[in-house]
Amino acid sequence: MLVAIGQQPVIDFLGRVEGIRFTEAGTVAADADSMQTPLEGVFAGGEVVTGPASLVDAIAHGRRAASGIDRFLGGDGDIHFPLLDRSELHRALGQSGRLANLERTQMPCLPPKEAAGNFRLVETGFSADDAMVEAARCLQCNLRLLLRPVPMSPDPWIEFTAENVAAVPESEGVYQLLDEGKAVYAIKGVRNLRDSLTSLVETSKARFFLFDLDPMYSKRESELIQEFLKRHGRMPPGEGDDDLDDLF
Repeated sequence: MLVAIGQQPVIDFLGRVEGIRFTEAGTVAADADSMQTPLEGVFAGGEVVTGPASLVDAIAHGRRAASGIDRFLGGDGDIHFPLLDRSELHRALGQSGRLANLERTQMPCLPPKEAAGNFRLVETGFSADDAMVEAARCLQCNLRLLLRPVPMSPDPWIEFTAENVAAVPESEGVYQLLDEGKAVYAIKGVRNLRDSLTSLVETSKARFFLFDLDPMYSKRESELIQEFLKRHGRMPPGEGDDDLDDLF
């Protein structure tokens, strides 16, 4: 939250103005909707009404007062206007061969001695030429709202259900079983993938599975087990009936 400076406003002179009233807190009384004081045609807002408060509150009072003034002058009080350009964005990003080497243009600033002890703006602003140089670095960041996320590859594992197993070919290959944490715990080469997996659907603790079609399933099984050993330093625990455990 940005807090307004909170300097005490000088409003004592308003006590001599007929029609102006003060609250018990010593602030100017004003209508909360229009910000008009009891004196017709006089509006107040910000810290003279609320006392020290946030900058957002002060801005809100300004907008309410503007609406109230518009109604006082015969308007409908509608002061709203679009603050965001909603026109169609130009989607072409373009190219710049020097983009990687473009450095941020340094904002000119007051020397510390000139900036101290006053409320002058420290940043003095770009010249027209510097502004053009800095604008050349723009990558149209507002286009990020229109860019779709990069589609990720689908998960390779398959939920271990009878329906999914029924779609597995009756061919030689190697299956891998994964637990609920999607960690491989069994690797086995078989002559008929569908039959072997079907026999495990009701009894296995597996929640997911993978399979590779390979007529040389023994060789492929050995390769996958070797990869598992290299990564984890141990054999996959399996379903309790792996014949290759003694070979590794």
